[in-house]
Amino acid sequence: YINNVSFPGFFGYKAYSITTDSMEPTLSIGDIVILKKQNEDKIKQGDIITYFQKGEMITHRIIEIKTIDEKHQYITKGDNNTLEDLEKVDYEQIEGVKVIKIPLLGNIISFLKDEVIVLIIILIILVFYFYKVVKTEKKEERRKKKEIEDKRFKQKENNNL
Repeated sequence: YINNVSFPGFFGYKAYSITTDSMEPTLSIGDIVILKKQNEDKIKQGDIITYFQKGEMITHRIIEIKTIDEKHQYITKGDNNTLEDLEKVDYEQIEGVKVIKIPLLGNIISFLKDEVIVLIIILIILVFYFYKVVKTEKKEERRKKKEIEDKRFKQKENNNL
C-alpha cells in the first residue's frame, strides 16, 4: 500500500509505483498506477485512491463514504487486508483516483535512474490512453448522430405515407 516511488505528474495525472501486496490481486508489487485528481463529488465507493497519510503514500479502495458536517470522510481498505484502515481519509489527502494500471512497469522503471526516460514512458502511455478515450467518444458521437438521422428518416417516411 505504500508508494515509495512517485513520478512527475502532468496534465492532472500522476503515476505511482506499488511497493506492497496490500491490494493483491488488483494491484501487485511493481505495478504502476496512473491517477487523476477528481472533484470530490465524483469520488465514489469502490474507487481505488492514492492518498497521503502520516508521511506515506497509500493506495487502497474506498469501502465507505461518511458525511460528517457536510464533509466527506473516506473509509479505505486494501483488497488483500482483512480489516479496514484505522484512520479515515479526508478529500484534501487524496492525490487521485486510479485511472489505469500498468503491470510490473514499476520494477523496470525503478532500474532506470534517468527521469527523462520515465517521463517519456509515462507520456507515451498517456497518449495511448487519451487516444482510446477520444476514439470511444467519437464512436459514441457517430452512433448518436446515426440514431438521430434514422429517426428523421422514419419521420419523413411516415409523413410521406
